[in-house]
Amino acid sequence: DSGGPLLQADAPRFDPSKGDPQLDVVVGIVSFGEFAACGESRNPDVFTRLSSFRPWIDKHISPSNAAPVPLAPPAPAFGEADSSAPPPSPSVPPPTQAPMLPLPQAPPPTWGAPSPTSAPELAPLDE
Repeated sequence: DSGGPLLQADAPRFDPSKGDPQLDVVVGIVSFGEFAACGESRNPDVFTRLSSFRPWIDKHISPSNAAPVPLAPPAPAFGEADSSAPPPSPSVPPPTQAPMLPLPQAPPPTWGAPSPTSAPELAPLDE
């Protein structure tokens, strides 16, 4: 699903059926994720925040008769409270912070063979 949208839907009182799809705002696009069903809790997707690239996007897209779409306000930093946010709807799970991906690990050592990066053994100095 790379390139798929992450929308902030116009949903008064958390009811999308009362909203106007023309007022939906694209706030991100899928950068990468697992090759599984979208939204599975054990297979997170990673999104690119579009507000970071808005000037570049505006510069490179063709002008049209459409009015510019306003950006959603930036999300609070991880751990900060958002006093302007409405309370979460019980039927919609709250957004979560994307988990950090583990760094690649070096392959396990081959026991019994010297490592090409190991230091040579040193003999004790005679005093």
